[in-house]
Amino acid sequence: RRRAEQLAAINRLGRALSETLELPQIYDQFYQAIGQLLPDIATVFISTYNPERQIITTAAHSAGATAPTASMMAFRSMPPTGGGPQSESIRTRQPVIVNDLVARLQQAQTNVTVGTPGPVTQSALYVPMMVKGEVTGVVQVQSYTANRFAEADAELLNFVANAAAIAIENARLFAETQRRLDRLQALRAIDSTITASLDIRITLNTVLDQTMAQLGVDAADVLLLRPHMQTLEYAAGRGFRTRAIERSALRMGEGLAGRAALERRHMSVANLGESGSVFKRSALLAEEGFVAHHAVPIIAKGGVKGVLEVFHRVPLAADHEWVEFIETLAGQAAIAIENGTLFNDLQRSNIELALAYDTTLEGWSHALDLRDQETEGHTQRVTEVTLRLGRAMGLTENELVHMRRGALLH
Repeated sequence: RRRAEQLAAINRLGRALSETLELPQIYDQFYQAIGQLLPDIATVFISTYNPERQIITTAAHSAGATAPTASMMAFRSMPPTGGGPQSESIRTRQPVIVNDLVARLQQAQTNVTVGTPGPVTQSALYVPMMVKGEVTGVVQVQSYTANRFAEADAELLNFVANAAAIAIENARLFAETQRRLDRLQALRAIDSTITASLDIRITLNTVLDQTMAQLGVDAADVLLLRPHMQTLEYAAGRGFRTRAIERSALRMGEGLAGRAALERRHMSVANLGESGSVFKRSALLAEEGFVAHHAVPIIAKGGVKGVLEVFHRVPLAADHEWVEFIETLAGQAAIAIENGTLFNDLQRSNIELALAYDTTLEGWSHALDLRDQETEGHTQRVTEVTLRLGRAMGLTENELVHMRRGALLH
């Protein structure tokens, strides 16, 4: 009867996992299945493992007598050999049974719940989660009973752990695909704004909106370089509680943003409170409560145009893909700034050329008028009459410009 119940629980888990790609639902179904298979356990931990970065992260925790602490849920580097049963399970790819949990963990100097209110778990079972022959994480179940776990429990948990590992990996891949699609759409939105508008402020605001949405940061801003003064000044921002950021004015090489511009590379600080003199805007830090900070230079045609900054009020886990995307956004900002600058320069040149042209014509007509006192002011009077006639005929302003010049040449 017990075996039949276990098989039924495994069957229900398989059906449930095949119907969802949402991690919270996967974890919930997994906890329910473990509770049915091992009904007297105290708690369950699910940790993910990144073999490239050698990092273990506690991803989920079932409801138990003791809530997980921040140190338990944080990611940590893979400990060396002998660093604990969790790393042993990852390295050996085999279940690890620990029936003297407190003594084992204290010896390994790992984070345990010893000393917290309530009962202390006495035994634990660690089972690696495998996908395509690679370890992707570890399932850990704990019990208040000493000598609770045996090989039969390890075999049972190993079966459901691998089923859950496949579901978790599928959910991760789906989320990754969705995230990449969202980022492509974000870049398309920025491209559309750059194409539709040559107003730098409009484009920069779109870049900042997409930066916050796709990178999951609390605030972002753009500092533009004033080349004659060699200073970085605030141009646009999003997500700030106060207006202190608008007073930003940094010299090249000053602070994190200044160094990013001077050295032309991505700069970051994981904890601004411990950065010392690296972050120069202490008022901004005090008023906003930022913890993490990234600064990326905005470079167009080999020249620095400014800096894209992002801030977060809690520690920020920035992986390689995250860093690549913020640098891509900085590149989009560079295109927008370059296009806007070229358009403004072209408009200014056209205005200056038109003014020079009209001034030259007026100068010629004035010189001719001075030849004879009887014709003085004649050209100006003819021009005014001609323009009045043109307006009466319903000519457009563009046509009147040419008519005015024609009258002056006449």
